[in-house]
Amino acid sequence: MNKIAINTNFRINNFIYHELPSGELVIQTKVGIVKVSNQSMINFIKEIDDQQKYRTVPLKLIEDYFGEYTSEAITFLNTYKILKMEEPFNYKVKGINFFSNSSKFLDLTKIILNDTYDKNGFSTYYSNSIEDLILDDQIVWCCFLNPYDRGLAKKIVEACRANKNILLMSYVYNGSVYVDNLYSSKWKNPCHFCNMGHLESQLRIQKDGNLTYQHIVDMVYQEDSNFKVELNLNNIEIMKVISVIIDIIEKFFIRSSKTMRFNESFEDINYCTLIDFNNQTVTKDIGIHWELCDCYE
Repeated sequence: MNKIAINTNFRINNFIYHELPSGELVIQTKVGIVKVSNQSMINFIKEIDDQQKYRTVPLKLIEDYFGEYTSEAITFLNTYKILKMEEPFNYKVKGINFFSNSSKFLDLTKIILNDTYDKNGFSTYYSNSIEDLILDDQIVWCCFLNPYDRGLAKKIVEACRANKNILLMSYVYNGSVYVDNLYSSKWKNPCHFCNMGHLESQLRIQKDGNLTYQHIVDMVYQEDSNFKVELNLNNIEIMKVISVIIDIIEKFFIRSSKTMRFNESFEDINYCTLIDFNNQTVTKDIGIHWELCDCYE
């Protein structure tokens, strides 16, 4: 096995284990089933099964458990797809393609940015048609949907996957603006459909038995599949959205270093942002895979 970089992380794939009366484990994954009797491996599997504690595993943790047998352990974990080595996140992009079905958003973005990025050799493009998106995996697609159009969102994500672009999706929903985590099909991290799946599920929950926002939206979609969720934002509110988006762009792409800083984590790309104009708050939470989406495969 080739030498692995010391800062390597491994993504934990879905698996199920059953402990036998003997203390051995039977592990089931998408590629098969295996019985484990090695005590170090048993302890390690139990450790990483805590999803509240681990989403990824650093190489050092594996070394702590297996010592001189680390290489053999990694081969076993990879063979049964219990762990998968994460590909380094590539921040070496050369431009941003802003896309929106809101002319106000595009116009204000042009005014705010002017040619600031272009002067520094970082190209900016503006599109209001999906056919005009730049099909280059070194161009980040920065999309804002107002109205939120399910069909258009699906086309954007599918095109992004096909062309290996990095996607930053933002959209109006439930009277607020949501900014998804950065997504790339190469990274196997949560996609837009994961975020929407969780959001819609949360919005269907109502303790008093009354119809929720999502129940009404679902009923309208059933009656008219062309229905679009829309929010009338003024220029100040749109500027707040642009500010959040620019902060993300500058944190990850407009930077002197193309690698992670000491205080950054791979998980940083998975933060989502909620802009709540009613309460005048901006909150963050980490995006997670939705069980009905296959983007992690």
